[in-house]
Amino acid sequence: MSRRYYAADDESGGVVPLDERCGMTDRFMTPEIEEMVAFACSALTPCEVEQLMTKALPVAPSSTAIKRVIRDVGDFFEKRADGSRRSSLAMLLWPTAQTS
Repeated sequence: MSRRYYAADDESGGVVPLDERCGMTDRFMTPEIEEMVAFACSALTPCEVEQLMTKALPVAPSSTAIKRVIRDVGDFFEKRADGSRRSSLAMLLWPTAQTS
């Protein structure tokens, strides 16, 4: 898939409008895929999750990317001790979404 990339005048990087619309800015997986990976990792190893995602998705994340999701979710929850795990997970996966 081709995407437009608009470079900044300085060396600060650029903008990919499609990534912004899809919530993919500074991400390597969509929030939905991250959620599926985090859920699947509660019962399977990263290699097994990779096999599962390969069967379910046209392009599946690698076991390395899956391990990164596990690390990010673990780090996020270690920093939060308020006990609201469900809303915390939503904040991790969809940081711009409002939770009720």
